[in-house]
Amino acid sequence: MASILNKHHKGKVYFGVKDNGEVVGQNITGNTIREISQVIASNIEPKIFPKITKEDINKKSCVYVQFEGNNIPYFA
Repeated sequence: MASILNKHHKGKVYFGVKDNGEVVGQNITGNTIREISQVIASNIEPKIFPKITKEDINKKSCVYVQFEGNNIPYFA
């Protein structure tokens, strides 16, 4: 995410989708979105506040993370 922000100032990441685009899904519990948010907040500086949602793609649950920032450079 940090490198995407440094180059494009915004981006998106799907958890549950392979690099080749194959949707494999993700086990999403009640804490999944909170845990992802905490990991991002703990590891990317300067802080970003991504939008994290559950998305169903091809009947499989995935986590969709949208993020943006203009305070480059970002690091993780």
